[in-house]
Amino acid sequence: MVSLAVAFAGFASYAQAEGDMLYVCSKDKGLLYYEISDIDSVRVVQSNVEGIKIDLGLSVCWAAHNIGSSSPEEYGTYFSWNGDDIAQKEWGSGWRMPTVLEAEELMDKCKWEWGYVNGVTGYKVTGPNGNSIFLPATGWGTSSPGNISTGIEGNYWLNVEYGACDLQFHDTGRKFIDCGAVGSGFQTVRPVSDYDAECDFGTDSGEYVAYVYQKNGAVDKLDVADIDAISFTKPSDVQIVQPEITEGQIVDLGLSVKWAGWNIGASRPQEYGDYFSWGEVNVKDEYTWGTYIYCDGDENSCYNIGNDIAGTRYDAAAENWGKEWRLPTVYEIEELCSNCAWEWVRFNGVYGHKVTGHNGNSIFLPAAGMRFDSTYSGRGQFGYYWSSTFICAYYSFAYYMSLNEGNLDSGYGNRYYGYPIRPVCVE
Repeated sequence: MVSLAVAFAGFASYAQAEGDMLYVCSKDKGLLYYEISDIDSVRVVQSNVEGIKIDLGLSVCWAAHNIGSSSPEEYGTYFSWNGDDIAQKEWGSGWRMPTVLEAEELMDKCKWEWGYVNGVTGYKVTGPNGNSIFLPATGWGTSSPGNISTGIEGNYWLNVEYGACDLQFHDTGRKFIDCGAVGSGFQTVRPVSDYDAECDFGTDSGEYVAYVYQKNGAVDKLDVADIDAISFTKPSDVQIVQPEITEGQIVDLGLSVKWAGWNIGASRPQEYGDYFSWGEVNVKDEYTWGTYIYCDGDENSCYNIGNDIAGTRYDAAAENWGKEWRLPTVYEIEELCSNCAWEWVRFNGVYGHKVTGHNGNSIFLPAAGMRFDSTYSGRGQFGYYWSSTFICAYYSFAYYMSLNEGNLDSGYGNRYYGYPIRPVCVE
């Protein structure tokens, strides 16, 4: 196991000298293969296990996961406020609930990046020393645990000396301490521990995880124990089967409209392409309410630019590709979801959905993630694609298509988010 970790760690210098492909045989994921030119780096770390204390370079160590969970992305147990130190009661004297000052230190001295871990939304919080924890967006509950805002916001109880205070964060980037928290609500707890000899980044368990970082932002997570071999030549007993995708920029799936073969800003189906805020026709460096041109700086000031912007000057497909192209409506997205076969595949090294119409033709929708602030999030894990349709009841939202390994659907999101666009053809 450790020799494989060493092989991965030495990948950068060895791979460039040996060939242009990297092959990884995994018991869990089968054969994975990469073009060397598409790989940014490969990193091997010891995996987090229950109870581990993470040194973020702050005044205390933070737990790797919530009480009641066994991995960083699990929500864990929801507790009502009763004045006790829940962490000490549940995990013992080596742990306690964080104070308000320690939560403020976490907010002020760490880098917070919204994203996904195994399909769960939340923040990766990276300390000054480069180590990180993941705080899932656990939401909170009133009459039952976790029945409000899960996946959108996180609510974590803080130390008893301040009464019913909590650390709150939202997918909009807001994070703050609320000492007017409702004591009868159900919330989660992320414990802290004072520094001692056990406060470390890794474990002594011998369990390793390899991360393959691709230049397009996608990340493959591999348990090193499941890896049979790493090679720079294709294993002779393995045949690579590539999903068949219909060629061409215009693809007829037998639906009411023809779909594009790739995204705006791309030239091949597997490329992520460009990201647009809803109604904007140009890419930008930062995606916030402050940079969104159709509001006055916040979600309550959004302008109504039309109930359906397809074919208008607000349509990025028409403006970038010409008037024969436009954004799909939410009804055309629902038709694509309902009347086609969807299969999660890896196409030319990129994860996404192969979408096949009843006539046998297909397109590939890469899991391109999204843009939020100045960062990319979720590449290789999920994808959002804008529709042309506005939500009349909520000026700050527009409809999109969402996809990941286990789900596809239509939904709605904040208009300032940066999503890719898959156009449809106007005939």
